[in-house]
Amino acid sequence: IDSIGWNSEEKKEAIRRERKWLIEQGWYTTDELEETNFWNEVIGNRKSIRNTYSRIPLHLMAKFANKETGLEFSKNLNKKYPVPDDLKEVETKIIDYIANVEQSKPSDWFNKVDPILKKLRHDFLHFSAFYGSVSNKPQFSNNNPINGRRKRIIQNGLVTYYFQYILDFHISLASFFTRETLPYEQF
Repeated sequence: IDSIGWNSEEKKEAIRRERKWLIEQGWYTTDELEETNFWNEVIGNRKSIRNTYSRIPLHLMAKFANKETGLEFSKNLNKKYPVPDDLKEVETKIIDYIANVEQSKPSDWFNKVDPILKKLRHDFLHFSAFYGSVSNKPQFSNNNPINGRRKRIIQNGLVTYYFQYILDFHISLASFFTRETLPYEQF
């Protein structure tokens, strides 16, 4: 929404709506969003975003690989990369979701105002979009930041493809070196 000379009330309302959405979804608090500058940029600054959320998918992939292929990861996985206590509720929510949903879809997560998701977004997930950038600008329905709503571009299949590629690679590697289960000590 950055543009010099955006002085109409309609355009100012679009910026206010964007700021409100960022706060409602849990990406930022009011104190973390700067005042809109001369170029009408909405700039947020969060400190101490932790990277430990990645441990939840790590544990889930290890369990899945073991269940589906018999591939065993190191017994030290839980000791070396434990899921922090403040993410246990998130982990439980994800495990329950996997057990009860046949096919995941973005609408199950995107634009949901849930206290657990808000904390996850704020404390553990990176959010970046720069309006002046060609490749990293936020996406709006109808390509209209004034009247449209924030939308997410979904890259179907990339995560599944990547996970399958990694799993196949490790299975091939294990069978190349040994006919027994290869312990992944690095995990």
